Amino acid sequence: MKPVDRSQPNTDPELIRQLNEAAAASSSVEAIFRLHPEHPKQVVMNPARAEEVTHRVIDRVKEQVGYDACRVNILPNLASFIVEAPVTFVRRLLEQPEIASAMANKRDYETNEK
Repeated sequence: MKPVDRSQPNTDPELIRQLNEAAAASSSVEAIFRLHPEHPKQVVMNPARAEEVTHRVIDRVKEQVGYDACRVNILPNLASFIVEAPVTFVRRLLEQPEIASAMANKRDYETNEK
C-alpha cells in the first residue's frame, strides 16, 4: 500500500480560486475539509475521534491567526467539517497535517448568483 502524503492536502482548484478572489476583496470563504484516517486500514476516522480532532485543529488555527472561524459545522460520521472563515484562517487550515483534502463549499455557479 502506498503511504499517505500528509504534507499537502488534496485541494480543489475552485477553492484556490475562491481564496485568491476573497483575499482581494477581504471576504470570507466556505470550505469543506476531510480529515486523514488515523490508521492506514481505516477508510474514515471514528466519529467521536473526528469531532475531537476537528476541535483541536480549529483551536490550533485560532491560536495561530488570533481569531476564530465565522462558522464551523462538524460532520463526524464523514470525518469532515465545513468552515466559513477569512482567507488567512482557511489557508492556515490547509497547512494542518490532519487535513486530507479540502474543497469549496459553494461552486462557481452558486457564488455568481447574487
